[in-house]
Amino acid sequence: MSLVQLRQILHCDCNCFYASVEAQEHPEYRGKRIAVCGDPEARHGIVLTASYPAKKMGVKTGMAIWQAKQRCEDLICCSPAL
Repeated sequence: MSLVQLRQILHCDCNCFYASVEAQEHPEYRGKRIAVCGDPEARHGIVLTASYPAKKMGVKTGMAIWQAKQRCEDLICCSPAL
């Protein structure tokens, strides 16, 4: 008899998690369109993650901040918590 080994792979997408952390730290952000963004001064001006309300407006991970603000004018951009 041979034993068959099953390998399972778990993929967990925690992309929106970081936007949720910012909303937890800043209660005034809850339910609003927020994006955690890189530093445009250091040439990292992209969206790292966005909240679900921002995603509904078309804001996506990897998008330039200026493009995200065109799609969502009331977007709140914040830097990642360290």
